[in-house]
Amino acid sequence: MSNNTNKENTTQPKLSAVQIASSFVTQYYTTLAKEPEILYKFYKEESHFAHGFGETLEPVQGIKNIQEKIKTLDFQECKAKIEHSW
Repeated sequence: MSNNTNKENTTQPKLSAVQIASSFVTQYYTTLAKEPEILYKFYKEESHFAHGFGETLEPVQGIKNIQEKIKTLDFQECKAKIEHSW
């Protein structure tokens, strides 16, 4: 009996950084538009989230704080136009 696992047919094609970024952006903004209440799931405990401009910019850190901040923003019917320049 061999300890080697069958790696044939299980190798995934490697994705480029552009493909990964494109997928992330699509998923993030689709979630923002359709289910903003779960947008916090894109973040980790060490993540930061900021919304606003200039003096109204109030960054927060951590999943719970990000979740609460997103709730206060009351995103509704968000739309994003995503154009790829690469």
